[in-house]
Amino acid sequence: MKNPKPIVIPVILKGINYLLWASITRTALCGRGLWSHVEISQAPGLTMKEDGGDSTKGKEEEPMAEGTKWFQEDQTVLGILQNSLDAPILEAYSYCETSKELWDTLNNMYGNISNLTWVFDALILEPNGFKKTRPCLDSFKTHLMHRYWKRIRIVIP
Repeated sequence: MKNPKPIVIPVILKGINYLLWASITRTALCGRGLWSHVEISQAPGLTMKEDGGDSTKGKEEEPMAEGTKWFQEDQTVLGILQNSLDAPILEAYSYCETSKELWDTLNNMYGNISNLTWVFDALILEPNGFKKTRPCLDSFKTHLMHRYWKRIRIVIP
């Protein structure tokens, strides 16, 4: 992590907007070379020994420095992710200790595309949804299909 400017995720995860949040967050982390912290849980080249200690694959010189740098960067990514969560979501998932653990947990909870609650939230409960406009039934069906396909395009570009 060489760029000293802070990474700010412009979208706060509220649950319903997970796909948008995940896309923007992935772009921001990839742009700084930090996406690997979300994909793997420990520094490349470090493996856990059976006794719980770290060992390196062929490199014995500086495993501690590499592991410490990885840990610091991972905590930075974890902080970036936590700063982009809505307060109730942050409270619910504050137990996650690594960025990978938090990302995977949020993905399991909000990224499940086949989850019926996601469909309900995405199509019915959005602020500009049916409850405010009350269109006739045909308009409502068109409105729902438009929102549905908009979400599908985010998932499957």
